[in-house]
Parts: sequence; structure tokens; C-alpha cells
Amino acid sequence: VKFEEALQINPNDSLTLKKYALALHKLNNLKDSLEQFERVLVINPNDSVALFYSGDILLVLGKKNEAKVKFEKALQVNPADASALGGYA
Repeated sequence: VKFEEALQINPNDSLTLKKYALALHKLNNLKDSLEQFERVLVINPNDSVALFYSGDILLVLGKKNEAKVKFEKALQVNPADASALGGYA
């Protein structure tokens, strides 16, 4: 609820959106988490964390091609991020 209140004040706060998306992910609320990560990516298309988690969720949802695009972009943004390579396994 606190995330939603903070986002009412500043709906384009990418850090709050990302924290909210991570909390939703931890609760296994994948569809809502993906929605929040996509909002982060509208604000910052090069956010490697949002790209990775979006790819991870898409992979779980069976959307392998969309997931691959997210993982590839995450690696372009942050080539040292070995976690993004996991999407290719």
C-alpha cells in the first residue's frame, strides 16, 4: 500500500516503481510485477534490473521470444551482468 501511495504522489519515480515491482515479484504476483517493470522501462529503457526481471517473468509465463529480447537488451546495457545470461539456458 505504501508503494501505491508514493506512486500517487510521483507516478514517474522509477526507483519506487522498481521497488514495488520487486516486492510484487517476491510475492509471486508476476503479472503485476511485469506491469510495473514495464513502467520502469518506459521511464528508463536501459534499466538493466527491470530488463532482467521482465525477461525472467516473461520466461516463466512461457513467452520465450519476448524474454530473449529483454535478456539481450540487459546484456547490451550491462555486459558484466551474468544473471542475464541465465535467460539463455
